[in-house]
Amino acid sequence: MSLKTPLFVLVGRALQIFGRRWTLFVAVTAVAIGAEGLVVRLWHSAQAILFANSIFIPLQTAIIYAFVAADSLAEPVTPGRTWARALERAWAVIVIDFIETLVQIWGAPADGADPLAIVLNVVTILIVVTLVFADAAAVIDDEGEGGGNAVLRGLMLVPRSLVRSVTLVLVGGFVIRAFFLFGLEIATEFLSVGAGLAFHALHAGGADFWAQCAIPTLATAPIAVATAVFYIDAEEFESSLGGDAEDDASA
Repeated sequence: MSLKTPLFVLVGRALQIFGRRWTLFVAVTAVAIGAEGLVVRLWHSAQAILFANSIFIPLQTAIIYAFVAADSLAEPVTPGRTWARALERAWAVIVIDFIETLVQIWGAPADGADPLAIVLNVVTILIVVTLVFADAAAVIDDEGEGGGNAVLRGLMLVPRSLVRSVTLVLVGGFVIRAFFLFGLEIATEFLSVGAGLAFHALHAGGADFWAQCAIPTLATAPIAVATAVFYIDAEEFESSLGGDAEDDASA
């Protein structure tokens, strides 16, 4: 009988992987922050921070997912293939993050005290929680839909990843893991808002950039590692259930 890996074990596994790959992850994070800073500095617009976050954080996330996935395979994967996987799938992470942002905007009505608004907020949170593994699925999973048609497989990548995440959370029973990851993301948002207020109170230069770009990007690295570890373990758990069913059938 297969048992799900306890949450604290998975957190420890994520910390181990982060410690083993910390130089790469820190370097990728530093480059992402530098790229965001360059965009904000050159593009004097209110949309500069939003654009920078929408491009470089998903790219950073895709790279981390790819390397965590490569480390989990029994056979070694060359760095070149891992980088190629990350860059090939980064667009899907960008699209999925954009979809999640649209869902959050849709579920944030102006009158938060209205009973209907409260229900809408709850529904929005539940939707976002069910999509927490979608970007990991987009990077880690092999393309299965579309047969030999590469274009069709590419078009199916995002919807397949969204469905995969929802299925894992609602059918696979990985709700606790999803809420844990969602909680990390919410904590990052609170930290970002609090830091922004503090930076503005201190009249610090580039307060919005450091609060809205640098802090979320720094937090993305450990959250991405944890998300990849949780997702890979969930896949292995499902595979073990299939193996147990085959053993029972042959017994």
